[in-house]
Amino acid sequence: GDGNTYTESGDYPYVTGCHTETLHLVITPATITAQPMAPFICSTTGSTTTVSVTTDAESPTYTWQLRVVTTTNPNPAWADVVANANYSGQNTSTLTITKTAVTFTTGLQYRVVINSVCGDLTSDAVALTVITTIKAGTIVVPATVCLGSDITFSLTKYAATSVQWQSALNATSAFTDIPGATGPTYTIVGATNEMNKSYRAHVFSSCNNTEAFSAIKTIKVDPISVAGTATGGGVVCSGGGGTLKVAGYVGKIQWEYSTDGVNYVNAPKAADGQTVPFGTTSTSSTASSYVVTNISTGLYFRAKLTSGTCSSAYTAPVQYTIGTAAVVGTASAANTLLCSGSGTTLTLSGATGTVTWQKATNLTTPVWTSIANSNLLSISTGNLTASTVYKAVVTIGSCSTVTSNLVIVNIVAKPLAKTITANVTTPSGSATAPLCTTDASKVLTAGVGTIGDIQWQRSTTSTTTGFTDISGATGPSYTIMNPSVGANYYRLRVTNTCGLEVFGSAFTVNYKDCTPAKQVVKTPFAVVAYPNPYTENFNLSLTTSSEDTVGVTIYDMTGKMIDKREVRPSDVSELQVGDRYPSGVYNVVVTQGSEVKTLRVIKR
Repeated sequence: GDGNTYTESGDYPYVTGCHTETLHLVITPATITAQPMAPFICSTTGSTTTVSVTTDAESPTYTWQLRVVTTTNPNPAWADVVANANYSGQNTSTLTITKTAVTFTTGLQYRVVINSVCGDLTSDAVALTVITTIKAGTIVVPATVCLGSDITFSLTKYAATSVQWQSALNATSAFTDIPGATGPTYTIVGATNEMNKSYRAHVFSSCNNTEAFSAIKTIKVDPISVAGTATGGGVVCSGGGGTLKVAGYVGKIQWEYSTDGVNYVNAPKAADGQTVPFGTTSTSSTASSYVVTNISTGLYFRAKLTSGTCSSAYTAPVQYTIGTAAVVGTASAANTLLCSGSGTTLTLSGATGTVTWQKATNLTTPVWTSIANSNLLSISTGNLTASTVYKAVVTIGSCSTVTSNLVIVNIVAKPLAKTITANVTTPSGSATAPLCTTDASKVLTAGVGTIGDIQWQRSTTSTTTGFTDISGATGPSYTIMNPSVGANYYRLRVTNTCGLEVFGSAFTVNYKDCTPAKQVVKTPFAVVAYPNPYTENFNLSLTTSSEDTVGVTIYDMTGKMIDKREVRPSDVSELQVGDRYPSGVYNVVVTQGSEVKTLRVIKR
């Protein structure tokens, strides 16, 4: 906007109105975004082909050029392409080439010069191939590639009008076309394990409708290098040594050493005879373990892991230092009381030297055994089923050996229910000599040696079923309370803090009801008629202790039955009898079961 021309990036003063600002200018050079691809043309007269270029230059102009390269003149001068029967579009992004009767010279190359306001660009040179006989060409590609890297296949020295890349699971399997892979190069972005395949190029010549296949290339995708973990090192006597190991790695191993922890070189083999500040008995410095001997100074070691073509990975270094007196430190356990089948972690803090953990299961007179691969400050006990005692032995070669404090890891005992015993009572509570239900003299006691928390249970069903907890009965002894008439079964449910439980054998106690039977007072059977004599009707008053039906039968003085009724004892008082009788004397017979009462009533 200020009328100036800028050719380089930078900060420039820019006047706007009455003040000056700074213009931060970034000039991005123009580029060729797609280089020309080598053209192929059929040998028959009239055949055509094209060669093209693309650019991001502003307002570009194009000038195609050609030259003929020979063995005697490998770098001849370029000449501008002139429009004729062989060429057209020489000043566009696409040059068209036509085969005439004139034979194209071997070694013919093309390029394009691009002019723009942002500068001039010159493309790569490409050679023209005249197809007389189809040629499959040769695939150029690395044999191995690292996982996640790009793979580029290039087909060279081929002669054909089209290319189709194909793949198969292996060299003897059926090949299939790879969609979109139709150029002289094919790139796989971010190789995965699925790219472990065989590949080939299928070329076709439209000049004579022929096809050919390149030689097969099989690609191996290497896993990414993984350093893993190196172990070893520690404090050693002067002239001592140790064994280095690496685990959890991916790739080929190369042990390295350093005297300063910064600059590393490859560790030697035993047969190398190098002058280094240590010795070794290892015949290889590329195995998973490496033996170091005769250490005379502090040293660092690490493992270099390389998987195929992938970048190398390095373990964290381990260090050897020279010492004379071991320091034992303090041993401890994360948990010292465990349930059977579980484990804990042992830790040694403040130690100096090489650690070896030892254990024993006889806590009274322990017999110590070393734990394999335990030269660590922290180890796992693994799952334990018995109480175990541990200690750490710390050494510096043969210079010094010290032993740590003992760490006892106890296992919670399994619950155990011993046989129930009972106090002597008379009667005993057997089936033939049951106790009274009101007798609270029977005491049951858990057998000696019972282990765990006790809960007494009772059942009236059988010795194995129907048991429920007795509330509050959790002590070693239980006095039987509130039994049922008949057989009562008692047992122990014993648990430990790990949730395990066992049930003891049932103990049977029989009970009977000793309550005296209540005496039944029988009310005498009696009947009274009132009013007697009567004028309207009469009623009956009944006294009885029976609930049997009451019969009432009435006769006149000739013995003729004139009325008969049956009622419940409670309804006798409700009867009103004799209102239709003529004046006279009547016999009333009242019966209940075997009881009979005869009354004489008079009606006036």
